[in-house]
Amino acid sequence: MRPATSGPHFEEAETTWGYLDLMREVISTHGVPLSLYADRHSIFHTTREPTIIEQLKDVAPLTQFGRAMEELGITVFKAWTPQAKGRIERQWGVFQDRLVAELRIA
Repeated sequence: MRPATSGPHFEEAETTWGYLDLMREVISTHGVPLSLYADRHSIFHTTREPTIIEQLKDVAPLTQFGRAMEELGITVFKAWTPQAKGRIERQWGVFQDRLVAELRIA
């Protein structure tokens, strides 16, 4: 595990470990959030069918990221509607625009 850093955090690809590192930084800086609003990327949500044990316990299958968030008591909401998906994409667009400006300044 890498130590928490301040400032921009870059990863070569979207991975479970990258998101877990990001959540560690968020939690160490701001505390544990109540919920997350995420797109339907396979890191956040699985499309696999529940196992027999999951069916008997009446629980939905989770990704490793989802399981970690559940253990921390963080609810992960899926962005199902185009409006919700657009909200996330617009926010990332703003962040990406700011990143270019901040990198130029730096």
